[in-house]
Amino acid sequence: MNKGDNIKSVREIFDTISLNVIQFLESHIGITDVDLIERSGVAEMSLTKWEEENTPFQLPEDYKAFL
Repeated sequence: MNKGDNIKSVREIFDTISLNVIQFLESHIGITDVDLIERSGVAEMSLTKWEEENTPFQLPEDYKAFL
């Protein structure tokens, strides 16, 4: 699996989770019209800079993918 496939599968997981959260919230009395706003993630350069400034600490790869 290449990086592009991995990003796609992660994206599909988050899309599914997002849909489930929206459906869960909208099923409760008083909660209507739930919208999630898609935002761009953290730039890889920012993560690299953080790791350089906080050596020897490294962020886990799965956390960096999440960000």
